[in-house]
Amino acid sequence: MLAINNLSYRFGGLIEYFKRYQDPFILLNKGILEEHLLSGLLYEKAARLYVGWITHPKLFVKIYGENLPVNFIPMVVNGHVVKILARTGFLESVNVEKERMIVEAEKERLRIEKEVRTIKSDGDMFSIDYGAFLIGVKCCHEENPDCNRCPLNTICLKNIMFRAY
Repeated sequence: MLAINNLSYRFGGLIEYFKRYQDPFILLNKGILEEHLLSGLLYEKAARLYVGWITHPKLFVKIYGENLPVNFIPMVVNGHVVKILARTGFLESVNVEKERMIVEAEKERLRIEKEVRTIKSDGDMFSIDYGAFLIGVKCCHEENPDCNRCPLNTICLKNIMFRAY
């Protein structure tokens, strides 16, 4: 709270501070992750999620307005997202913890973002991430995935050896 209060005091509000950065990627990498007052509060995954929430033109805050291209918002990419992309076959291979086949999301984040951009360069990266996350927690459970409920059932390779945790 002290960090947020300090930034609010120095820049006239947290939103005003964030608007100093040209786009969500610069806000994430040069603002939140390099700002000493904020980097101690948010690890990278949380910072990515926060940036998506405050910048996405279809969500409430919209600090860059409603005309921000959705492909300017970084993906969050957690273990469930990597698990879904590995199980479906979107990713041919993923880094996993040895012996337990638990995906290493931190190591895969940039590669996944790049792969998705090659397929759909103007796509809504934040929504793609969120959709994969929802499938991961609602249908594609670690044990006994419910493939019949999954919207990807007909195209999924069902590589269920991959786990998120």
